[in-house]
Amino acid sequence: MGPSISQKNYEVGPEVTEGFNNKYYEPKGEKFLLDVPAANYDMLIEAGIPEKNIEKSILCTYEMKDLLQSYRRDGILSGRALGIIVLKENNAR
Repeated sequence: MGPSISQKNYEVGPEVTEGFNNKYYEPKGEKFLLDVPAANYDMLIEAGIPEKNIEKSILCTYEMKDLLQSYRRDGILSGRALGIIVLKENNAR
């Protein structure tokens, strides 16, 4: 799982939390802090992906301005990120 915004930096309204189990968010005044990486990780586990096959980045796109893009942080001036996933064939004989 690639870098994403961390829970402490991802403030959302109650309408967003309606789609998530309450273990993925905590209240912050009238808003909530949502843990999207944890929700995505749990979805992979529930889909049958072995834990040993999941690598989870700890990098926060919001905090790491010199390294990563963040629309939440920079708005329309934000750059874009691209990820490519490739399944390598094992041709060893």
